[in-house]
Amino acid sequence: MGTVGYDDVAQSVGRFEEILTGYGIHIAVGSELERICHDLLRLDDIMTRKEAKPNSDIRSFFADAMGVYDIVYRVVASRTHPSFSNLLPHLRLLNKANPSQATPTVVHDQSQTKLFELFVALVLMRIGTNVRLDDPLKSSGGRNPDVLGTFNGHEWGFACKTVFSKAPRTLYEAFAKGCDQITKSAADLGVVIFSLKNLIPIERIWRTLDGSPGGDDDPRKYVTYPTVVAADLVMAEVVSRFAEDFRTGASDDEWRTLLNSHKRVVPALLFSWNVAAPVSTANGPTPTIVRTLRVGRVLEVGKRGRVLFKAMNKAIGLDC
Repeated sequence: MGTVGYDDVAQSVGRFEEILTGYGIHIAVGSELERICHDLLRLDDIMTRKEAKPNSDIRSFFADAMGVYDIVYRVVASRTHPSFSNLLPHLRLLNKANPSQATPTVVHDQSQTKLFELFVALVLMRIGTNVRLDDPLKSSGGRNPDVLGTFNGHEWGFACKTVFSKAPRTLYEAFAKGCDQITKSAADLGVVIFSLKNLIPIERIWRTLDGSPGGDDDPRKYVTYPTVVAADLVMAEVVSRFAEDFRTGASDDEWRTLLNSHKRVVPALLFSWNVAAPVSTANGPTPTIVRTLRVGRVLEVGKRGRVLFKAMNKAIGLDC
């Protein structure tokens, strides 16, 4: 994890477009992807106030910009992975919706849901091999997890869920559906992973200094974190509450019955949350993407699950 130089952003966006074009995928004129990539190319001018931001609340602007940059960087970093071509059906969806995993989505937007699967696959490519995704247009009908890949000698399946309700029972039911996907597949082991981007407003992390609900276009008028790690600690506290609530979504008997019938599923839920937040740098408050992956345990996870979670947390931060 860390802040990114503006020159690096521009270079990555250019390389990203080259990679897509090489596979016959062109950034569509008028798409959200085109708009946000254009914003990324002018970040330097925006931050030095040579060019105005498109709205008065910089939080939504930078949630888009930093969230898309995260995808851009991961695509560029994964270009040489032997499984990269397996991403192509999902990469073609980048023009269909806002790809940012730091921006809330419209309910039941299937393109957004599939782009979360792309994000998980890109993370897995940092640590695994033979990464595959369920076809986004010709679904297997729940017979496969959304993402499959080999890690540490085992075939892992990932059931990826973009959720819109905080209700513990709803989370339990979504977890149960993910368990079914994994159990019906050929995966040796599996994990259910939820995106929290629709459940936690950015204001919980990127707060105004005066506590007002409205936003501002000046980064100096917001709470600034001394480091990315400091922002991550605040995020971890927020996510830990979801993990505690998740456990209350079913009785102990229901949990035991569910997990006993899905032995290959790690008895825990992974919570993924990416958010843009201002971090202090030599140039002043700098909007930065902060990523966290937290575990909501139901029973003891076991060594194989712990090793995977540790590796994924490292991959989330692009430190491997």
